[in-house]
Amino acid sequence: MKRVLGVFAILTGLFASSGCSTNTGYDSTRPNIVVSNQSYAYLVRELFGSGLNGIDSWMDLQVLNDSPNVSGHDFEPSAKDRLMVANADLVIYTGTDVDQFVPPLLESVGFDQNNVLVANDYRAADIKDNENPHLWYDIDSDVIFAKAINERLLKMNPVAKESYDKAIKVFISAAKRIKKYQSTFNENLTPGGKIAVAPENVAGYFLEDLGFQVQLLNNKLENGVELSVKEMEQEKAFIKNSGTRAYFGNREMESAQADELYRYAKGLKIPVMQFSENYMCFDQNQFPPPLFTECFFRQITKTAIKVKIDGKWVIPSA
Repeated sequence: MKRVLGVFAILTGLFASSGCSTNTGYDSTRPNIVVSNQSYAYLVRELFGSGLNGIDSWMDLQVLNDSPNVSGHDFEPSAKDRLMVANADLVIYTGTDVDQFVPPLLESVGFDQNNVLVANDYRAADIKDNENPHLWYDIDSDVIFAKAINERLLKMNPVAKESYDKAIKVFISAAKRIKKYQSTFNENLTPGGKIAVAPENVAGYFLEDLGFQVQLLNNKLENGVELSVKEMEQEKAFIKNSGTRAYFGNREMESAQADELYRYAKGLKIPVMQFSENYMCFDQNQFPPPLFTECFFRQITKTAIKVKIDGKWVIPSA
């Protein structure tokens, strides 16, 4: 009853603000899966095993923060988002401060916690105590979480067991290939690794698994505080003189000074790359959308191409 009342209140608010329009874009005849960001949408599509068209024939898959340019820390749900969650049959989110907007959203509509999957509950043992919130960049945790999602999909649609069983096997196989590529990259960086400089630790897990020592810039930038002239000069001196092998930016970080440091590294001919808090891939117009492991492969290949080690390709397929 609590959830019904929550939905009624949301609908009432929507009618008042939209001329009584009832077009919510939700088809009640199909199960509705809501994810917090686009990376988890890639993951669910891959675990479904039949691509976007197959998903649309059985369920609605909707994304709360679907912008590659808006940080999960800054995302503010709308009335439409509340209605989306109220109508959901399953909600998937990270459970860290990168999508801290989700728990209040669930509470506001009285959503049943039994129909929620939280990635933070499925961390790999080696990162249990790590404070980095961007869990989808850790492939070991992704495999554990993928198995949990797979089990839930089987319960929701048991007649598709053969498809789901095949999909999770393919996913695990792809994850093993990713681990092999990470290991190859890591071996080429040892001993001691190389320094990757970043304004915020978005892809920290990913970079550490590639063998980089991740050096974060002054955390004032991450917290939206401007650096002094002296602090900016210190950051530039570190980038220039510390043996920086690559500079990795946060696509959603709104900071003129972070942008300046990104351009500074690029001007020094240091390989520069960007990662996202919402998207493993930035290809918004690709159809069907890329799969999760496909995006992971792209990130490794892109890094291998940009960061040559001793003039050689690190990843053979690159």
